[in-house]
Amino acid sequence: MSLWGNKDSVYSDGTIAITGTTVTGTGTTFNTSGLINEGDVITVGTGATYGEAVVSSVTNATTIVLKSAG
Repeated sequence: MSLWGNKDSVYSDGTIAITGTTVTGTGTTFNTSGLINEGDVITVGTGATYGEAVVSSVTNATTIVLKSAG
């Protein structure tokens, strides 16, 4: 539990590929209860080198859809 609230980071091993607003993972568990939900922000790249995005929906264990940036 976080010292400052109840919003801890969730770390997931695996590799992702982003095409448009679709994120497809290998070795991921996106739809495991409580791990990632609509409205969560994901960070892409070590130290956010590729930025952050808001999750629009969790399709299944290996696919999530991001909100478009526009």
